[in-house]
Amino acid sequence: MGHFNDVKGVINYDVKSPSKTNMSFTIATDSIDTNWDARDEHLKKAEFFNVAKYPTMTFKSTSVKFINPQQAKVTGDFTMLGQTKPLTLDVTLNKIANSPLTKEPVIGFRATGNIDRAAYGMTAFADGITTNVPIQIDGELIEKKAQTNKKSK
Repeated sequence: MGHFNDVKGVINYDVKSPSKTNMSFTIATDSIDTNWDARDEHLKKAEFFNVAKYPTMTFKSTSVKFINPQQAKVTGDFTMLGQTKPLTLDVTLNKIANSPLTKEPVIGFRATGNIDRAAYGMTAFADGITTNVPIQIDGELIEKKAQTNKKSK
């Protein structure tokens, strides 16, 4: 198992209008971290993530369907190795509460899904290593405050 250390994302979520939710993520492929440097370097090569040619993977939602107030199916376009295919993530809102540190509202969530890496062209060792790869994204949403521009005189 491993993870990516460089993941950036934006989720637009309005508690009053949840059906208007959308999200996008960008993952730097060279930030792969399996806690084994030799394996990480191998995964960065052309037969796997090909980080020289494809420095990022992306997900951009196209629809969000709430099953109940805490669960949603988020469908979108996932791009890896230059190929884009639909992907549905199961999203669970874990908790909405004020942060104990900032005292500001925070929404905790988990998104899960699966991809077939071979469908994106990552077929190396497919006969010995599964091509079904689980995805798990854990995060916290913090409201982005509007910025005011102050002109200096």
